[in-house]
Amino acid sequence: MKLWNEEFTFGFFKKRNVLVFFTVMAMYTGLSLGNTFAFLFGIYCLILLLVAFVISYFSAKGIRCRRNHLSRTFEGTEVDVHINLENDSFYPLYMVEIRDVFLPGDSYYVNILAQYKIDTNHFVDLDYKGKCIRHRGLYTLGPIITHSSDPLGIIPIRREIPVITDLMVYPRTKEIKEMVLYELGTLFNVGQETTINSGVSAEFSGVREYRYGDSVRHIHWGLSAKHNKLIIKEFEETVVTDISIFMDLYRYSHTGIGDVSTLEYAVKVAASVAELAVENSHQVQVFAMGLQDAGYDVPLGAGYFHLITILDKLTFYRIGTVGSFEDEFIEKVGYVKRGSTVVLVTCSSNFNLEKILPTLRKLITNRIRVICVIINDRTFIKVWKRQDDLQRDAMPIDELERVLKENGCVVYVLKKNDGIGMELSKSKRIISRGRR
Repeated sequence: MKLWNEEFTFGFFKKRNVLVFFTVMAMYTGLSLGNTFAFLFGIYCLILLLVAFVISYFSAKGIRCRRNHLSRTFEGTEVDVHINLENDSFYPLYMVEIRDVFLPGDSYYVNILAQYKIDTNHFVDLDYKGKCIRHRGLYTLGPIITHSSDPLGIIPIRREIPVITDLMVYPRTKEIKEMVLYELGTLFNVGQETTINSGVSAEFSGVREYRYGDSVRHIHWGLSAKHNKLIIKEFEETVVTDISIFMDLYRYSHTGIGDVSTLEYAVKVAASVAELAVENSHQVQVFAMGLQDAGYDVPLGAGYFHLITILDKLTFYRIGTVGSFEDEFIEKVGYVKRGSTVVLVTCSSNFNLEKILPTLRKLITNRIRVICVIINDRTFIKVWKRQDDLQRDAMPIDELERVLKENGCVVYVLKKNDGIGMELSKSKRIISRGRR
């Protein structure tokens, strides 16, 4: 606790300094010249200083503060912050001003002027809106700095109160125009949708000629005898349409600096796809390729709480190590179920089409839908010297898009300054479920 704010320069005409000057001059004049009136005036000023100090010090010492706000929000949104300021001392509080530290905002400090007087054992509620203009991450709010004084404003006192709270800023999700995963899932709030393929279940589908490997139990003996060849009964096979997001986080795949980087675009795309999947009642999982830590992957799940888990992970994604996205994708894509959807989020220059294309064809043959979101990293500032060689040798983005589409992939291409959509998505609703 300090008697004044060290940010302000020393001012001779401040009340405290003027009163100290008159106290010293009056007492010196009274003692040296034997002037009783001047001496008593000096004593009066000294008592006034002491009383002002006692009131300011002990009233400031009794200040209690609490801060409440939602624990999660999105980039670019405003957060309602509620501060409860209570006077727990034996003296009233006068001329109270607080300064809160709000790190994700454009200014680190937020100044709020409270009412002139707060009586003993009383409190006031102070509110402000902090806009999160900084990119995704975990931010610490606090401490709270209070400025108060005595009734006459003679002795201002600054106190720093260690009220620390955390605010998670999620990547901004947007509606992805024209992107269709599989429309609405048929099992609402479970995250599954059924598609009909030939297989084995309780629902009869039709008949066909016997093929090697078919079960003898499904032979239609009546038709087989009539046509003098083996006929097999077919049934409807139910498969789930899970959404699997594969993010390329390898070092040389990403260009750009800060908020204007392919990494931030990739994170926003993954967050938007996950939000779209949950909104349409699908199950979704995320693979962080290149981070070499399974703790960054998100297992299969559904619902708004699972979406919060995904956004929590995406908030801390960073550029990973040097390696091959294609090799890791080929290794992990075996976890994907038949009939599901695979979403690749990667950049164009470090994308080895020749190596990954046979795997993509195999997925499509197995009724797995493949969506490729390709970020044109040539439109961003290069960070690594190696990226010059990669961009020079890489397939042109138009040709890459054409080849992927010819092989059955759904392709979206993004470049610098391209928006994923025009409107914020509905995922803002999940924040209202958070605890204050």
